[in-house]
Amino acid sequence: MTEPSERPQTHIQTLIEGLIKDATENDQEHERMLDQVQESSIVTLTPWLRRTGWTRTFKGKDMKKLTELMEKPAVGESQLLIIWDSVERVIKKSYEGVKDCWDRNWILIPFWLVSGQKNEESSKPFRTYYSESTVDRYISYWQQFLMFCIRISLEDLEECGVQFTTSQMNGIRDLQSMVELEDPTDEELDRAVLELSVMFIKHADYLKEKSALIYFTGVLGYNTESKQWINAGNKAQFSLDIRIIYSDSGWITILYPCNDFGT
Repeated sequence: MTEPSERPQTHIQTLIEGLIKDATENDQEHERMLDQVQESSIVTLTPWLRRTGWTRTFKGKDMKKLTELMEKPAVGESQLLIIWDSVERVIKKSYEGVKDCWDRNWILIPFWLVSGQKNEESSKPFRTYYSESTVDRYISYWQQFLMFCIRISLEDLEECGVQFTTSQMNGIRDLQSMVELEDPTDEELDRAVLELSVMFIKHADYLKEKSALIYFTGVLGYNTESKQWINAGNKAQFSLDIRIIYSDSGWITILYPCNDFGT
């Protein structure tokens, strides 16, 4: 018995499929347009968005594309994954370093660590104990930041709106070369990740190039599902406050939530 041959499409079927295809393409284009930041009237902006200036900073930028740059490396991105894992080791070691201050009875250091003044300690010590999930979340922030910097350094920086100093760009290239051309030990790689991190953390406000870290907070705060930035009530979930101390073993960096944006 022979199978009946498929009937040729009728004109109506062809028309319907064409309409469905057009509708799908229109929906996709609409989604892309929603991720393009448009200029907003100062009257329509919330106080939070006026303060951050994100609608101005990211005007015309494709936020979906920018947020994809900070994602965890895929299986085929083994070199980036090595750097991703290194960041976790660096932050955990730094966190243990601060707790070690209390173990050694260096009780004054935490008061200086949390202070925003060069010549005056804080009245409260640096917070030492967090839940494990909180530490993991802070680690993920910095992992995403370095992935963002490495990936976007290969893009048209002027078009993306990100700026790096010469030292920062050299640090990114050196880190890439280390994992691509060499076979570094964990200690060597962690040192390179730490040094690059310090470059971004110590970025001075008076430099010609704007801070890539501040730029990144705007990307991290964007919700690709709602097509808008998170509101001020949730800002502590992604805003980062960074303190640096110097010990015998080198720079120690700690990330923890701040009370306000940009403090």
